[in-house]
Amino acid sequence: MKYIARVVIDNYQSHVHTELAFTIGLNVIVGHSDNGKTAVLRAIRWCLYNEPRGTEFVRNGTRNCKVALTMSDGAEIVREVQVSKAGKAERNQYIVTLPGQAPQVFEGFGTKPPAEVIAAHGMPEVKLDTDKSMTLNIASQLEGP
Repeated sequence: MKYIARVVIDNYQSHVHTELAFTIGLNVIVGHSDNGKTAVLRAIRWCLYNEPRGTEFVRNGTRNCKVALTMSDGAEIVREVQVSKAGKAERNQYIVTLPGQAPQVFEGFGTKPPAEVIAAHGMPEVKLDTDKSMTLNIASQLEGP
């Protein structure tokens, strides 16, 4: 089973540059209040599922935001946005690099990530109803186990 082995977060909410390593099994992020734990989860969700949309999460005073995930099988997913001075996305892309292959760049993909991104991480959202789906691999703040 694949899992997220490494996360690198640049200019996402309070994170200037953060690197985290994960292991197989349950990984828990702990720390004092208001230190960016939930922002780590949001950054991972943004990279995996393009949620949240928009550019409000780009760190104040910066114009580039990037989250890179390395999966346990060596696949890398990079999610990047560059915003203009007016706050509009100038570049909005995914870069997927599978082991032994050239990087694939995706732009103009709409609200959902490209199928290649889902295939690279192997954690699709589970549809619960006609308008409700959820992820089973990443819990949000205050969700029960």
